[in-house]
Amino acid sequence: MKKISLSVPDMTCGHCVTTVQAALAGVPGVSEADVSLEEKRATVRAEDELVESTLVEAVEQAGYSASRR
Repeated sequence: MKKISLSVPDMTCGHCVTTVQAALAGVPGVSEADVSLEEKRATVRAEDELVESTLVEAVEQAGYSASRR
């Protein structure tokens, strides 16, 4: 397992957090997704094989920008 942190600067409310968390949790290989509105970041625990760009793409498809932190 590896831990990946993403910056998600577009989040402004609890709904944003829920949407981003659901998008990340839906990615195959993700075992846990923790999203912080205060820090505007997401921390994911995932299988070692998971490519980080897949997580960024999932967040972007949910309507938010994301980048490796």
